[in-house]
Amino acid sequence: MKYPKYRLAFPGKHVWVFNGHPMTQFNGYKLNTTAIGNGVVSADKSKGYYGESAQIFLSAAPYSTFSALSAQYGTIDGMTYYFGKHDDILSAYFYGDPYNPLNLPPNTMRVRTNDGNVPYKNEWNGTSYETATLVPGTTDVYDVYKSGTNFNRLLSHSTNVVEVLGANTTGITNMDYMFDSCTSLSTVPLFNTSNVTSMSYMFNSCTPLQSVPLFDTSNVTNISFMLNNCRSLSAVPLFDTSNVTNMDGMFYDCYKVESGALALYQQASTQTNPPTEHSLTFYYCGSDTQTGSAELAQIPSDWK
Repeated sequence: MKYPKYRLAFPGKHVWVFNGHPMTQFNGYKLNTTAIGNGVVSADKSKGYYGESAQIFLSAAPYSTFSALSAQYGTIDGMTYYFGKHDDILSAYFYGDPYNPLNLPPNTMRVRTNDGNVPYKNEWNGTSYETATLVPGTTDVYDVYKSGTNFNRLLSHSTNVVEVLGANTTGITNMDYMFDSCTSLSTVPLFNTSNVTSMSYMFNSCTPLQSVPLFDTSNVTNISFMLNNCRSLSAVPLFDTSNVTNMDGMFYDCYKVESGALALYQQASTQTNPPTEHSLTFYYCGSDTQTGSAELAQIPSDWK
């Protein structure tokens, strides 16, 4: 006797399959979740078993340290998971410190070079990093380390550094000249600057740099020439200037800036204790762009 050949599948229900063989039961697929790091991932799995393409809505806590989701068989769109044709395990990744997603040890910065060599040192950065260690599995990524609380000239004149991948700078108080004349540097992430009091010449002459994160500058007093000669910078971030006393030359010769200069001037000049030193702060800042020039025209001459 032959059995009829047909197949039915309804998510979450008992389904009998007839295909020339004794009857087989199919309940659907299930999803298990796991958290990597210090966090919790939750999924609406009230049905238990699901059919192909069924969706499950996800949540992660704490969201501030949540990084990413991954699955082996299904697909992920934002915080929604879609089943494939298999049971699956979904992993949620969390970082302990949002400022240090790579979980680097203290006083360490991870950088990429354009030639595979360690970040350059020369007579201009004699007080720079102490060690540079090649990251396993890479040919051009190094962890640079410097003890203490002073990152002054950490990578000054390291002209082969093209990217900062992450850093653990929790205890650092001084970042003067940290990337001075890194003329290949194009990418910098957000890192912890909550204890920093001085950022003078921090990105001086980093000519390829188009943008910088909104660093915490709430304790900074000296921010002079921080982005001097950053000739690719497109916008002035609205940094906290509440404790800044010296803004001299902060955006000197940043002539491709399109926006932000006027807003920063208005904030700094009207705060309870305006900076006492602010000459050349916006010298030629935005002068090569239409919108930048319009903003520059509204800033008083003693600030530019």
